[in-house]
Amino acid sequence: MRRQQPAVWRFIDFSVREAQRLADLASIKVDLNTTENICDLFITERQKAEQPEALVLIEALCTAAIVRYGRSFVSGVREMIPSNVIEQLPQEIQESHRFFKDLRDKWVAHSVNAFEDTHVVAYLTPEELEPKSVSSISALPNRIVCLSIQDMLRLKKLAAAVRARVSRLIEDENEKVLSHARSLPTEQLYSQIDPPQKLATDKDAGKARRKW
Repeated sequence: MRRQQPAVWRFIDFSVREAQRLADLASIKVDLNTTENICDLFITERQKAEQPEALVLIEALCTAAIVRYGRSFVSGVREMIPSNVIEQLPQEIQESHRFFKDLRDKWVAHSVNAFEDTHVVAYLTPEELEPKSVSSISALPNRIVCLSIQDMLRLKKLAAAVRARVSRLIEDENEKVLSHARSLPTEQLYSQIDPPQKLATDKDAGKARRKW
């Protein structure tokens, strides 16, 4: 009896214009999931922080979480999350979104709000010791190093809520792309041979990638 050869499943590149939105949404979902993971790391490190040096790591994690969340709402080569996604969420979640979006725009990405400020002071010579004069000038930075554990729990909850909505959009978009793929000639897909994937190099750092 002749043995049947095992079936070999393979995939081909389907980076076509009709699939661009699906790719963008999937990438956004990664950012949101990463935001949640960073929040967990922040909470773990914040709870066990004992040495002053640990503040550097805690600050970095706080900043990273806010940046990764904010990436999902900035347009560029990648499509950003539709505004109605936030509008459909509970009021509490919408307020959290506005808060962390402001932090990203006016604290992390740019020094705008009162979370960071530097005052210049003039030290006066004690008149009991010498004639009245200005002894020296000094700049005194005053800033919030990081958020609280409660704030990061709030950010994690926000990212999870948005991710759940994005997952639904991905499911809908997946069906659209599948329908488009099934409308194409089957032999064309089976005969497709993809070139080796090109890896990014240092030269690509300053270049914007192209849409499909």
